[in-house]
Amino acid sequence: MRAILIISSLAAFAITDGRTIRGAKRDSTERGIRGAVRRCYPIFNQFEECMTNAADDCSREREDYFSCLCQDCDLSFAETSNDASTETRAAITSSNVTSSSFGAALFAQLCDASPETNVLISPLSVYRALELVEDGATANKLREQVKAVIDSAGSGVQLNMATSVWADDLKTSYMDHLMTEHSAEAFSLPETYGPVDDWIEEKTNGKIKVLMGDGALDPLTAALLVDAVYFKGTWKYEFSPVDTTDDVFYHRDGSQTSAKYMKASRTMEAIKSTPLLGDASFVVLDYGEDAEFAALFILPGSSSKESMDDVIAGLTSHSISELVEEATEVNVNLKLPRFHLAFGPSQLKPHLMNMGMKIAFDPDVLGKFNRMSYDRGLYVDDVHHGACMEVNEEGTEAAAATVVDMMYRGLPRDDESVKLTFDRPFVVVIFQRSSGIPLFMGRVEDPDFI
Repeated sequence: MRAILIISSLAAFAITDGRTIRGAKRDSTERGIRGAVRRCYPIFNQFEECMTNAADDCSREREDYFSCLCQDCDLSFAETSNDASTETRAAITSSNVTSSSFGAALFAQLCDASPETNVLISPLSVYRALELVEDGATANKLREQVKAVIDSAGSGVQLNMATSVWADDLKTSYMDHLMTEHSAEAFSLPETYGPVDDWIEEKTNGKIKVLMGDGALDPLTAALLVDAVYFKGTWKYEFSPVDTTDDVFYHRDGSQTSAKYMKASRTMEAIKSTPLLGDASFVVLDYGEDAEFAALFILPGSSSKESMDDVIAGLTSHSISELVEEATEVNVNLKLPRFHLAFGPSQLKPHLMNMGMKIAFDPDVLGKFNRMSYDRGLYVDDVHHGACMEVNEEGTEAAAATVVDMMYRGLPRDDESVKLTFDRPFVVVIFQRSSGIPLFMGRVEDPDFI
């Protein structure tokens, strides 16, 4: 039985990995096969243990097993790019999660697709959802960094993250992995998206009520992988409501909208002009006593679209931590509007494909998610995302949710005072200081002023 298992495993993984063995000798006798099995038994045990433990990469053990079992064969491997796990991992960790490159790249994609509208995403939520897609196989240190973000929320900051998987026929090992490694809640597939939206509403403290709508699930839906993030932070130094005044916000087309502006004059972490962002100005406002989380408000050098594009490009080229290091403690006269921003539901499929995540969405490439399902035709149909943010005198409240729909196949120092009035389109980023991980990234064009 063990011999049959070993030979079957060899054939299965040769097919699954998209490889073909060419030129193998055809005169192998039964004795030769049994001898190879006995010889490679210890190596196969290592390979089997690796796969059982759902390690993120068993390629070395697999190659050792191939080499041992077929040491007398003439092996030639024809590679095919059908590894959705590797592809997805490459898309979300192309540099390092702490560099915020993934979030900035996705943010830039959405801004380019909607050049004149508000944009708001939670890179952290999308990242966490995509991590489920590639079976949580990302290096453990990345999961530890995400966990550290949650653990670092001190006094004055509330940060909740939740994950759920809605499925009936996925592999037990995959489901157990999600529940163990990601603290995911498991549910059966509902008939409609209503229960999923109810779960999202609960986990986002009522801030995101409808992401998927009340429609019925497609009969070919295999699973819904869901992530939700809720953030509420009070300013370390709150704005006084007494100082809030009425003024106008200038849109890029020359029109104006009445808005209420919060005011503060004190020493702040800011920069008057940085070439890293096309000569934009920015100010950093801390949350909570520990100041582990902060908001980065970026005012482009001018009201032109080109200046906004320079800011977006700078966020893609430079990490949040790198930008903040440019700031110095200076006297700032700040005017910041109270606002509410909402974005979505948005379908991220075209943007993720532009970032290199193509195979995962291709129903014609089989065997992409064999760790997740026995059905070799499983693929990602789309990634849905929605986010909202409210900024007022007390602080910031923001929430986001991401649903992955899995389907079956059918700067220089400036000692002068800085005046920053955010009375035209600007960018806001909420991030963790120690890691630079962006929780939320938004472009404010035409918000609801509150």
